[in-house]
Amino acid sequence: GASESFYWALYITKSNMARLGRIVAVAAVGTCCVAIFPHVVPKTFNIMLEMKDTPAPNELEAHVHKIATAMHLRNPERIKVFITSRFSCMSGGSTWLPGGATLGLSRTLLFNSEDDVKNSGITLHDKPVDWDSDSGATLRYCLFQSTNHINFCIAHELAHIKSSDFIHYSLLPSAVIAASYLTLIVATPLLPAQLTRIALPAVFSLGMILYLHVQTTLSWSTVHPIDFYLLCAVVDFFVEHRADRIAAQTHRSFAEGGIEMMTKGIRLNSILDTELGTSRLPFGIGSSHPTFSERLCRIQELIDINKKRRP
Repeated sequence: GASESFYWALYITKSNMARLGRIVAVAAVGTCCVAIFPHVVPKTFNIMLEMKDTPAPNELEAHVHKIATAMHLRNPERIKVFITSRFSCMSGGSTWLPGGATLGLSRTLLFNSEDDVKNSGITLHDKPVDWDSDSGATLRYCLFQSTNHINFCIAHELAHIKSSDFIHYSLLPSAVIAASYLTLIVATPLLPAQLTRIALPAVFSLGMILYLHVQTTLSWSTVHPIDFYLLCAVVDFFVEHRADRIAAQTHRSFAEGGIEMMTKGIRLNSILDTELGTSRLPFGIGSSHPTFSERLCRIQELIDINKKRRP
């Protein structure tokens, strides 16, 4: 009867909670270690994110170090710069870590003209692009980046390194797992005994799913409710907006490059969505990055504020 259900719930709380707590602790610590390891050992970070060991040209690496110095980033010489096959830049580690930091720049930053884009061999869904069509010409325009655009991209990634943003990404998954366990401790005595039979495996399964998700992907780019509301919407978006702000405040021309980046990103998404029939760039809901439109508005606000402050 009711007494038996009460003692069954008490058994769950006192006898199994300690055992579950040890499992959750291992999962949380393991998740943190898996997430932080690529940043401590940047070589591993490069491999996991398919960043081939293609060092950046010396002049580009020197340019990155120059921007890092302008941003007051300590030990800029400890940033290793690589060229990736991706269409976006990425960064990992920090200059105060033993392995230093790594910065992966998109190969599109090496295009000197729209003709370089046309001759790059870029395909969509393994199909050649008709560069002479209207959509192809727009795509060509969007993928060619001006000096201001390039500087903003570099400064944005350097802002992540300067702020040691890898700490957020490394600790948050573990915090979610630990929070699930603490929620269970608080909720179990308050729930009817029958519900604890559902609550216990549900929360435990959630922790394991998050652990396996991080372990296998090292990314929060796929859509999960916990991922989006607790990580993307609250922390990831804040981190990305802060990196945009730091980059835009480095120099006025960088802010103008940010406007160009977001504007071209919006146009590129439009082309990919409608005319070329392929997937859009992964920004917005379910992504670790805010939408281009939102980022554009915030950078424009910074520019407007700086204009008002000038005599």
